[in-house]
Amino acid sequence: MERALSQAALETLAVAAYLGPVSRPELARLRGVAAETVVAGLVERGLLTEAGREPDAGGAVRYRTTDLFERVFGLESLSALPRLDDLGDEAESIRGRLEEVAAYRGA
Repeated sequence: MERALSQAALETLAVAAYLGPVSRPELARLRGVAAETVVAGLVERGLLTEAGREPDAGGAVRYRTTDLFERVFGLESLSALPRLDDLGDEAESIRGRLEEVAAYRGA
C-alpha cells in the first residue's frame, strides 16, 4: 500500500504544477524550508521529473510534474488545475508567493 503524501510533498507538487519547471532552490525559497528530501521522494515516486537546468552558472536542476502526477490527481492536463482565483481567501497570499518566485526566476 502506498503511503500518503506529506503536507510538504503536496506543497512542493503544487508549486511545481503551477510554476514548473522549478528548481530546488526556488522551492526552498518559496516554502521557507529545504526541499532536497521532499523533491527526492517525489522523483522516486514518479510524481516529479527532471526538466533541464537553470541557465546560470550554478545550473540547478529544474523539476516538473509528470503524467503520473496528472493521473494520480485526476487531471487531464495541468490546464485542468483550479485557477488561483477559485481558491477563496488564500488566493491572494498564494498568488503573491508564486509571483515572487516567478519574478525572481526572471531576474
